[in-house]
Amino acid sequence: MVCVVAAVSLVALNLAAGAGAGAVTLKIGVPLALTGPIAEQAGEMVHGYQLYLNQHGNMLGGVPVKLYIEDTQADPAMVIAKTRKLLSSDHVDFIGGAALALESLAVIQVTAPRHVAFITPMSSADNLTQRKLVPTFARLNMTSSQPNLYFGQWVYQNLHYKRVAVIAQDYAYGWESAGGFQYGFEKSGGKVVQKLFAPFTVSDYAPFVRQLNANVDAVYAILVGAHVPRFEKAYNQFGLGGKIPLIGGPDIADEDALQAAGKDAVGITIIHEYSKDTPAAATQAFIEAWQKAYGGQTPSYWGESTYTAAHWIDEALTNYRKKTGMSADAVPGWIVKNPEQFISAIVDTKLAVTPRGPLAMDGYHNPINNLYIFKVDKPNHKTVLATIAGANQFWMESPEQFLSHPVFSRDFPQ
Repeated sequence: MVCVVAAVSLVALNLAAGAGAGAVTLKIGVPLALTGPIAEQAGEMVHGYQLYLNQHGNMLGGVPVKLYIEDTQADPAMVIAKTRKLLSSDHVDFIGGAALALESLAVIQVTAPRHVAFITPMSSADNLTQRKLVPTFARLNMTSSQPNLYFGQWVYQNLHYKRVAVIAQDYAYGWESAGGFQYGFEKSGGKVVQKLFAPFTVSDYAPFVRQLNANVDAVYAILVGAHVPRFEKAYNQFGLGGKIPLIGGPDIADEDALQAAGKDAVGITIIHEYSKDTPAAATQAFIEAWQKAYGGQTPSYWGESTYTAAHWIDEALTNYRKKTGMSADAVPGWIVKNPEQFISAIVDTKLAVTPRGPLAMDGYHNPINNLYIFKVDKPNHKTVLATIAGANQFWMESPEQFLSHPVFSRDFPQ
């Protein structure tokens, strides 16, 4: 853990040094949970920013950049405190961090009343781009439920599972991911017959595995960080790996999970927006650059999220400056004074080529992107089973229809 924090501090110093002497600097606040259950993944997100900036002369939109990185410790109260510090003491121009849903829900309590732009590269709390959208916010990844809605439909139609048990992390990301899967699965004709929720404090998953209903066609899981290999190991130790297929949301077989779980992940089917095993040229070029920069490490979607976020911000600022003739020195002040215009520039920007495929944004400030169905066919490797193009956060429904029901939670769907 000390190594992660030290590396982050070094990154901040390196990026600050990249700004030209006397130049106006774009200051980005990056609150991330650098200690706690996603410490390794949060550190990778810092590396994603670092790689893109190192490749582009430490500039976004032609403006020198300095990152201000703060450890939230995965604690909502600490998130609020660190966000206030970034704004009041460091005077950052906007917030460009948060990974966990609980982080973004806390950050926006600070940024929205202060009229500050907040762009999250990763945090997926559904309502931030749905029922509680504010004009100073944009998400550059996906909602928690977005891939899982499509996955529920795909599982029913293609794997022909009728009865599924669910285990999810017991906070907004877990509720919304599992809720999205259940909604898509049951609307397609299936039935979720059991739901278990695991708190962040869990270290032993044996009691949860023992509770799983054996009279099901599959178990859907959505856990995060260090919880994933713990669960998958217990699942196999109890002999369920060879009996009941394990399926899940993105984190269950993301690159970080595959490396940690090894053979325990073999056989799992998931949906995701990104993987090292997607053969696209842009994906493979990104992986090659990352491995060269970071000693052969393979990037997961945590690192890809910030790399692509930096790309999106870069393109948005470049396009806006071309359209308006704005000077580089004017950009930070423009963002501070006109956060809605900055967010609108992000929303209007399309990216034809990224490591996860083409990207655009809907009218609710959330990406429209490709989704991929993967199966883990051997340790640390997935095969693409299907591609779902142009997936949006409202699935098969109109925004009005989708938003008429409550946000997915422990209690919805029942």
